Amino acid sequence: MTISRHNYRVQKDIPFHFEIDRSGRHSASAILVHNTRYAQIISRHCDSMTCLGIHSQFEIHEAVYRGRTVLIGVTGIGPLATSIMVHELIGLGVDSFCKLGSVGGISDTMRVGDFVIPTGFVREDGTSEGYVSLNYPSVPSNEIQTRLGASLDAARHTYHRGMILTKNSYYSSLSIADYDYWRDRGVLGIELECAPIFVIVSLKEKKAGALLVCNRSYEQIAEMKSSPSVRWKDDIDSQLGDAVASCLESVIDFPSE
Repeated sequence: MTISRHNYRVQKDIPFHFEIDRSGRHSASAILVHNTRYAQIISRHCDSMTCLGIHSQFEIHEAVYRGRTVLIGVTGIGPLATSIMVHELIGLGVDSFCKLGSVGGISDTMRVGDFVIPTGFVREDGTSEGYVSLNYPSVPSNEIQTRLGASLDAARHTYHRGMILTKNSYYSSLSIADYDYWRDRGVLGIELECAPIFVIVSLKEKKAGALLVCNRSYEQIAEMKSSPSVRWKDDIDSQLGDAVASCLESVIDFPSE
């Protein structure tokens, strides 16, 4: 059945934002990133990557890594856009996700370039509340987080584990006192996409994990807050490249050797 509506073609087997047939054979695994640059970094570590669809800021690519396919979902910035992509990918048959992203560090232990395997998220994203009460936790799947840790350990990378705050505004009105409130309660950093991923995935009975790279230190954030003209350029492409293999290994099921 086809329904014409505002120049969109809505079909039972095609996700709303993409002309991608759900009945086709697609990977059950996906990596989520918030911009095309991150997808390009992933492509350097894969045998091939093919674009399946682009709509607005959203992109879906299919990559081949060690003979296995994996979908790469480019969400754009923010929790609402991210939630849309998660639904679209679940509709294509994805049941294992890994979010590769950045995080601003607010803990004294966090330095630019550090890896973080989150243990849970404070839900100030404004999107996940539309799915379920804020009493419901946003927690990654233990299976994927364990795989991430094992992969980083094997590569001899050090990393942090802990809670992360997801906010819904990039140019936030938070003061340093607000950051200190969360820092004093053990939160390691702040980011913009993760919390709704794990709420939706849990409600849909799927699996998801996250590997984040610190792109701002607390001192840099404090300086940016005190001097609005100050901007710090992300310089974490090398660390993101190191993280790619761990993300891919965490969501793809390889045959036992």
